[in-house]
Amino acid sequence: MTGKICLDPGHGGRDPGAVGNGWRESDVVLDIALKAESLLQALGFSVAMTRRSDQFVELYRRADFATTTCATLFVSIHANAAASTDACGTEVFHYAGSTLGGLLAQSIYAELRALEGLRGRGIKTADFCVLRRTRCPAVLVETAFITNRTDDAWADEGYLVTERGRLAMAGAVARGIKAYLK
Repeated sequence: MTGKICLDPGHGGRDPGAVGNGWRESDVVLDIALKAESLLQALGFSVAMTRRSDQFVELYRRADFATTTCATLFVSIHANAAASTDACGTEVFHYAGSTLGGLLAQSIYAELRALEGLRGRGIKTADFCVLRRTRCPAVLVETAFITNRTDDAWADEGYLVTERGRLAMAGAVARGIKAYLK
């Protein structure tokens, strides 16, 4: 397969992102991104990572990195948070007016929605810096809510804080990218 994929594990370093139930978003999404990288490489894709460790990278540098590495597409991976314990599910954002970003969002969202017990919050548009500044099709994936714990091992937090759950998330992202590039 051809194409270079730029994966962006959100936050890092001095910016841990959301913190919930003893977990830091920056750590969880880095692990998901590294797993997705391995899966994509096994499919024959070249992958560039905006970060590979707990380091802070400015938002504009993340987007510019996709351009300088000649990425075919850009996927920023995050975990959501909310004060309400009723908030749950996955959502994928793209930049309004980016038709290809919208198609990439649909492809990844479909794979995430296929995961057992993961609710859908929809495909949305946003004016996020990493979506606006990136020259290739770009999405921001909110995998699930790190702040919400339930007794169900496959509820939002279960997908983020278990090895099996993070691998399932990474697999969904990788399958969505593969389907988009098909």
